[in-house]
Amino acid sequence: MLMRTSVLLVEDNDDDAELITRVLSRFTRIELELTRVTSMSSAQQKLRERVFDAIVVDLGLPDSDGLATFTAIHAQSGGAAVVVLTGDDREELGLSAVERGAQEYVVKGERAYQLLPMTIAYACERQRHHQEVAELTTALANAVDAIATLDANGKCVAANPALQTVLGYAPSDIELTPLVELVHEGDRARVVTALGSSGMELEVRMVRKDGRIVPVQLSIVARARGRGHFCFVRDLTRQKLVEGKLASAAAITAVGSLATALAHEINNPLAF
Repeated sequence: MLMRTSVLLVEDNDDDAELITRVLSRFTRIELELTRVTSMSSAQQKLRERVFDAIVVDLGLPDSDGLATFTAIHAQSGGAAVVVLTGDDREELGLSAVERGAQEYVVKGERAYQLLPMTIAYACERQRHHQEVAELTTALANAVDAIATLDANGKCVAANPALQTVLGYAPSDIELTPLVELVHEGDRARVVTALGSSGMELEVRMVRKDGRIVPVQLSIVARARGRGHFCFVRDLTRQKLVEGKLASAAAITAVGSLATALAHEINNPLAF
């Protein structure tokens, strides 16, 4: 089954649009569903009506020109991969467009038209990857557990806001601080061992900024190519408190059972 990719072509030149349509229709790896508009206003209207996977835009339109064209389209793109296809070959213009979010800046020409289907496919794939990274970054930033990124030397290079809730440190407070320095002395050897492995989960005591000891579950996961580790910290304070209450209740129950049995043993001879 072919993957379908919706493409909005913003091109006022009929000859260029016809050539692009013909080239895209011949692409067999992905089914490219093409919608064409000829002006900025019509492009903005179409983008209000639906979401596209990719937008191919010429910078020279009847009602818009230059970088302003890209900026307006990109602002309303809805997460689509934006490919600039233009006759303007100025390097500074291309760099500005890419810096502002263009996935590709393509100068019109026979070779560019031939490669356009793959250019669109690769741009869509990169855009999807960027969106996934952004979503994951947002999810980690809002996670309940504290998460720290460690470099190859075990130093914290980034942390999410939850770290301040668990340990009292703002992310900037522990920048370039070795993880082991945040761990109770009695547990540091085990953490060092974990950092020397590809991944490990262990319960340790960490030291809050105010000096209080916090029991935590520490999950250490190696990053790719030896770049360090991700460190997930879950506060076990409440869990340990519940476990302590359950243990106390169990102990009281056991003492009560023992007392009942002892009274039974004493009462039997007396009754006799």
